Amino acid sequence: MQNIAQHWDTVYENKPVEQLGWYEAQSEYGLSFIKECVPNIKERIFLAGVGRSTLVHELLENRYNNLILNDISSIALEKLRIDLAESMSPSIIWHQADLGQKNTFKYSSE
Repeated sequence: MQNIAQHWDTVYENKPVEQLGWYEAQSEYGLSFIKECVPNIKERIFLAGVGRSTLVHELLENRYNNLILNDISSIALEKLRIDLAESMSPSIIWHQADLGQKNTFKYSSE
C-alpha cells in the first residue's frame, strides 16, 4: 500500500497540472487575500500544500519573494521549481513534508 506522499507523487507525476481538480489558471482570490493580510512584500509567507499553484507565480510577479513553499509531494515541488526557473527568488525555502505528521519540519533554501 502506498503512503500518502507516494500517492501525491504519483498524482503529480502522471497528471498535467491543468487536469488537477483544484487547478486555477489565476489565483485572484488568494492573491488579493494575501495582499490585504500581508501588505509588506518583505514579510515571510508560508504556503502549505502549495503543489504547483499559480499563486506562487503571482506572488513573485507582485514582488513577494520571501516564501516558504511546502508540499507533501517532492514531485510537485520539483515541477514547481522547473515552472518558476526564470522568476525564482533565492530567498524561497522549499519544505517537503507531511505537516500532519510530527517532527517533519525540515527545509532547504536550495
